[in-house]
Amino acid sequence: GQTWSFPSLTGTTETLTAVSVASTPFASSFPTATLAEKQGNGSAYLFYANTSSAQVTRGYAAGSIQIVYSNPEEMLHFPFSFGNSYTDYFLATFNSGGSNYTRRGSTTVTADATGTLTTPAGTFSNVLRVRIFQDYQDSTNISGSSIIINYTNTEYFWYKDGYHYPLATSYTFVSSGSPSSGGSYFIPSTI
Repeated sequence: GQTWSFPSLTGTTETLTAVSVASTPFASSFPTATLAEKQGNGSAYLFYANTSSAQVTRGYAAGSIQIVYSNPEEMLHFPFSFGNSYTDYFLATFNSGGSNYTRRGSTTVTADATGTLTTPAGTFSNVLRVRIFQDYQDSTNISGSSIIINYTNTEYFWYKDGYHYPLATSYTFVSSGSPSSGGSYFIPSTI
């Protein structure tokens, strides 16, 4: 029964292309992925192993960095409706700047509200808001010194039946040693 009004949000154009894992230059690093999502015109890819019950992240690759999940991150269970919630734990490794990192953390996903959403693209009723909270850290050892970088990421997604992508999103990302960043945007109703 909530009302969300974002009439002045700025539209965002983002090109995401679903491609086969084999067509990417990183296929050998993600043998259990079943789908890759190419981001923009560059060489960044997200790797998934979606099932009939969940959207599962297997990793990410861009340039020389390949984040490979040994315990994948379940980003959204299917079906998912108001009041549903779960917590998933994930583990990944990657190399950056010649140092090996371990990424570990948790993702808590909750369908926390329903209602009507207004964006510059129009007003949508019977919308489900999904909150994703990620709490994770990257750790490494450089020259005998342990380094840990902590992150929190809170995202809200507004979904409507019949649309294959969220109608709007909002996020706040915080890492130790850096200021908060965040933003909101809407997806035009033509998607």
